[in-house]
Parts: sequence; structure tokens; C-alpha cells
Amino acid sequence: MNPLANLRSPFGRTVVADAWTTPPPVDVDSIHKAAFVECERAFANASDGNPDSVLIFGPAGAGKTHLLTRLQRHLGAPSSAAPDRVLRCVFVSAKLKAHAPSLWQFLRRLLADDLMRQEQGLTQLQRLVAHQLADLNGDSLRHWAMTLRVLTKTDDDSVSGYLADVAQRLRLSAALCTVIDHLVHNRYAQHALDWLRGHSLHETALDRLGLSPDEPDNREEAARLIVTELCRLAGHTLPIVFCFDQIEALDGCASVGEAVELFGRVAADLADADDNILLISCIQSAFLDVLNDSVREADRQRIFKRRALLEPLTPEQVRALLLLRLDSVPELRELRKEAGRARFYPFDDAFVAQLASAPLRLPRRVLADAAAEFERIQRGDPPTRAAVQLADPSSMRSVESPQAESEAPKGKSASDKAAGDKPSSDKAPSDKAAKGKPSSDKGASGKAPGGKVAKGDVAAGKEARKTSASVPSSGPSGSDERGEKLERDLENHFAEYREEALKRGTAEASREALLHGLPMLWALRGAPFSGARAVDIDLVLPSLQGGLTSQQPVYLAICNETNLTSLAQRLKRLVDTTAKPTSSLPPQRLVLLRDPRLSISRTATRTRQYLTTLEQRGARVVKPSEEALAALDALRSLLSDARAGDLSSEGETIREDTVGRWLVRALDDALLELCDTLEGRGTSPAEREEAGLLRDLDDILLRDCIASLDVVASELRCDQRKALTVARHHPDRFGVLQGPPTVLFSHVPADALGPAAE
Repeated sequence: MNPLANLRSPFGRTVVADAWTTPPPVDVDSIHKAAFVECERAFANASDGNPDSVLIFGPAGAGKTHLLTRLQRHLGAPSSAAPDRVLRCVFVSAKLKAHAPSLWQFLRRLLADDLMRQEQGLTQLQRLVAHQLADLNGDSLRHWAMTLRVLTKTDDDSVSGYLADVAQRLRLSAALCTVIDHLVHNRYAQHALDWLRGHSLHETALDRLGLSPDEPDNREEAARLIVTELCRLAGHTLPIVFCFDQIEALDGCASVGEAVELFGRVAADLADADDNILLISCIQSAFLDVLNDSVREADRQRIFKRRALLEPLTPEQVRALLLLRLDSVPELRELRKEAGRARFYPFDDAFVAQLASAPLRLPRRVLADAAAEFERIQRGDPPTRAAVQLADPSSMRSVESPQAESEAPKGKSASDKAAGDKPSSDKAPSDKAAKGKPSSDKGASGKAPGGKVAKGDVAAGKEARKTSASVPSSGPSGSDERGEKLERDLENHFAEYREEALKRGTAEASREALLHGLPMLWALRGAPFSGARAVDIDLVLPSLQGGLTSQQPVYLAICNETNLTSLAQRLKRLVDTTAKPTSSLPPQRLVLLRDPRLSISRTATRTRQYLTTLEQRGARVVKPSEEALAALDALRSLLSDARAGDLSSEGETIREDTVGRWLVRALDDALLELCDTLEGRGTSPAEREEAGLLRDLDDILLRDCIASLDVVASELRCDQRKALTVARHHPDRFGVLQGPPTVLFSHVPADALGPAAE
């Protein structure tokens, strides 16, 4: 019997999700040590009150996110050298899978979530406050850390008074000071955290928090102010480390370059927010030219002060990585200790030598080849020639779907190129998706004049990219097999992303998915996003229809406000705008998007009045299904990971244009329906009437969950047959229990319930 048959593979995970990944991946300290040391130097400089920054770059699969994970563990580990003997810094990690014009809002949410991470019973936010209170009163930092740990909702006002003094000294807004006070005392913690994230809150929640019921009209500017105020809260006592990954995934502008320019401005403002800020940015080497050409020189000097190239592994590092992984599985480690076992058991020396002598030894590629060999040995299959071909660059070609192998033009999203000719909405049922030369250690990192990466480093990165996106050539049958495996991997990735989106579905999450995902979806459908802007409009999307209507874009306003006062104010502005004869906003092309989980109460008369007025002028209210929102979130996640080089199959990076072509062929039915709904194709007066009844029925069942048909029809002021027809036309939202009496209930997707669905 094969002793390895039932063991877990030690090479199963080749892509690290983010810097907070738990359990942390197996780590070899010597790998990328020069880059890690450069980050340590920058951190020490920021700790001394000198803002610093590092640009980390390398080919896809080089281990950029893995390096961030190592840095997070290093800086986050309790330290006797830290001022409070625990926390050395506040650590924030952001994968920029985001709509670039809303980047401050995205960062506000990420910063709030990371500030609430706990270490030894205190959140990062509470430790920030403890540092400030100790600095204000001259007391022991340890004393304040212990005090905040045992605070309750009923404690006296002494801490609140000190907080007010801190807020005045640091120029913090009264609203932020109030919210921090609630979080420190654990009062109305969920409402306070939602406010800190930038979520819209109901008037009753704002009243409990003691905040004004009026929410800001400009959410992006409000987010910028909160983020910079939170940076000031760190003051001179505690550094804040911001790690930006997947910069390539930024979207929402006419070009990738414009999105990157916006990132440069935001990051530069962040660098100026306080004296002890450390910015760490990670990109692929292939993206360096776009970065250098797009980010303003003044911004580069602030956000890319240092640079660190992630070099290929040395043969010694390959061997060390294999040994550490092999010993990471306890059962395998015990098996390897038996007498007579080779050093790299179950691998033979020839396989290890071939891995160590490959032309470009990237961690992801090494781990994938080791995983394939381990699984082969488990199955008892004969050896293959794949490992031998690793040493022959002439036998390599890019990882690609068999359909096409060309790259997208520089500066243009590959999802635009993947669209090709505009596809029809029909699709086959079987195509359904998820119902250079390296420099030495000495030259690998250091200062870069003006923050601009040197040409030699660019060349090295391009050479690395050229080789990293390759697999052994294996003839026609091998190509077919590889294509089928790629299709299966993409289907599985899409299904996983979709399931995750259903489980965490919230109104704010759907807003991010719509802002970031709709331009990608439109590009796949043959209508690249132009980046046009309009007041009170979140997205201006080109029409997907031909003829004269192609000159009229779709104006989308995402109305996910929980605060109905704020929603009414926004709708009133749209009513006023569309009433002007000179308005550039045609009401018949205006779409008001609202999350299906949000209702509008029957007592919100002003809000309903404005909605009715806009609908009478031709605007449409659309509530995408939860399935459509989850599919859109999966689409943007898949494309973002591919664009950033974080999507792989058997260790090989899957290119964005490959993913785009697959999505075009296998576009989810819910997304096709969403496209048609937003375009308003074939909308008749009867369909518009049903859309109004649908919205009201949604609101009733969101409020009551279940109701008899006669009660629903009475509240809708329509006959029972019409109400029943609307419910049956939308089985994704409503369920029907035949009577008597007939009962309607709100449908929840089983995937959204997780294990409870079973």
C-alpha cells in the first residue's frame, strides 16, 4: 500500500489571498530577504516620524502578497520593544479591487475593518486611543491599555472627557470623536462601526449614536476627511502601515492609466496625512510602464521613495522551500524520519535538481510543479517529462485558452479586447458559468530617484514576465487537456466567488460590486466604459443597443441609502435636474438602482413622491436580484485577480484576456438579464406597471417576510390575480404557498444561508 495515498498534499496552496491570511503560509526567511529588509528600514524611518514608502514589483507568481503576509506577521507580533509591549503599528492591507473614483470610500471601509482587528483583547483602534490618552495625561501606556480593556457601557465620563480633549488637539470632527467614544465603550458597537465604514444609517441608528440625521452629499470627500483624521489619531505615537495590493485591478475610468493616476493622488494625500505613515505598494513588473507614465512625478516622489524587486529563487531557496513544505504536514514529517528515506522523500534527487535548475524559479511555479509530482506519486502513476521540459525555454508558450493567444494593447483593459464583436444575449446551455536579468541582492532594493523605477529593473521585470507566463508544450492532445482543465478551474473560481458574495451580501457590498463590476460587464458586452461623469450619477454607461439609441448612454444612480432622509434629498435633486429644459440628463435613460434587501416604508411619503415623479418622466427603478449581484461580484473578482496576476491554473498565471473570453462565452443568465433590464429593452407600459408593483411587493415582504395574498393585494391597491402574477414572474424573489388562503413569502437564496441551508 502506498503510504502517501491518504496524506494531505503540502503543496496545495500556491496563491495567498491577502496579508491577513490564516493560517499563515509556510515561509522561508531567505526568500525575498532584500525586499523584506527594505520594508523594515522604511518602517523604522516612519517610526521616527519620517513618512516613507516602498514599491514592490516582480512577475506574477513571485510572491508579492506572501511578502506582505510575512511583514504583517512580523509587525503584528507582540513585541517587548513596542510602547505598550504589544502593538508596534496599525497595519492596514487593501487589495484594490475597487472603483477608482470612489477609492477614498473603499479605503475608509478597509481602514475601519482593520482597526477593529483584535490582539490580546484590544482592537487596533482601542490601542490608538490608549496611546493618545497616555500622551495627553503623561500616564503609563500600559495603564491605559488595561483600562480600555475593561471598560463597559456604564463607565463614568472620564474617558469620554479625555477623548474630547484628544479630538480637539488633533482636530478631529465631533462626529468621529462621538463614534470612537461609542466603540471604546462598546456602546451601539455595530451602528458605530457601520458609520466608521461609511455606511448609510437609518435615522433611528443615528439618533442612538447622537449624530445628525443628515448624511453628506459628497461621500468621497467625507471619506477622505475621515481617513485622514484617523491617520492623525495615530499622531506621533504609533506608525500606520498601508499595504496596497492589486493596483492593476482599479477600474472605473476611461483607461487603466487614469485609474492609476487617481490612485497616485489618493496615496500622496495619504502620505501627507501624518508624519509616521508607511505606504507599501505592490504591482507586477509588466505594469511598471503604466505606473511610471500615469502617476505624477510629485506623487511618485512621495509614494515610491524606495523600490524592491522580487527576484527568482536561488537553487538553495528552492530546496529550502521544498523541505519546509514537506515537513509542514505532521504525518508526512514522521514518515520522512524513517530510516533510509532520502532527504527530499518522496521526491527523488533528479526531480529536485530539475526544479532547482529551471530558467526562472518563481515560488508559485515551483510549488505547482511539486504539487503535481506529489499527486503523481500518490496515484502511483509513471513519471512524466514535464519537469525535464522546465529547463528548456524553447519548449515554453504562454498559458492560454486554445481559442486565442494575443495580448491586449498597452493601457487597455484586456476585458475590452476579450469582448471583440458585440456578442448576442443567446448562449448555449452547456456554456453556463457557475449556476531580465535579475540583479544581485545589493541592487534588488533601495532608493529610486523621483520614485521612478529604473529602466534596468523594468527590463528585468519584463524578462521575468515573459518566462513566468509559460507552460511546457505538449502537442494537440495536451493542448485540449490543458484547455479543459482551464475551463474547469475558471468555473470553480467563479462558483467560489459567487458563493462568497451571496454569504456576505449587504447593501454596501452590492454598491461596490455595481460600481466596480458594471464597467467590466459592459466592456465584455462590447461597450467599453468611457469614464463619463454626471452630478448625482454614479455611472454613465454607453448603450449596448445599436442604431440611434447608441448615442444615449444609461445614467445609473445607485440609491442604496438606508437613511430615507438622505435618499429623499438625493431624489429631489434628480427631480430638479430632470425638470430643467437645458438638462443633459435625459430622464428616460435614468435608472435608479436599489438593493433588493432594502425597503422603502409606506410612510416615507416624500421619497415615494419623488420616485413617482421620476418614473412619470421616464426613469426606471431597478432592483437587481441577489443572484445577479453575486454573479457580478464574482465576475469582477475573477477579472481583478487575473489582471493582478493572482489567478492561476496548475501554477500558471491565467491572463485577463483569457478570462474575458471565457466570461463572454459563458456569461451568467442573471447578468444577461441585468444588462437587458438596465437597458430597458422592450419595456412596455404594462411592464412598467409591473415594475412598480414589483418594487412595492418587495418592500412589503422585506418588512413582513410572509403575508396572505389578500392583505398584499389590499396594500398594493390591485386585484389579487395581478399581485399573484407579479410574484410568480419573479421566483428568485418570492415564494407562493397555495391556499386557501394563498400566502406569499420573501425568497432567500439557499447559498446565502451557508451551512444552515442543509
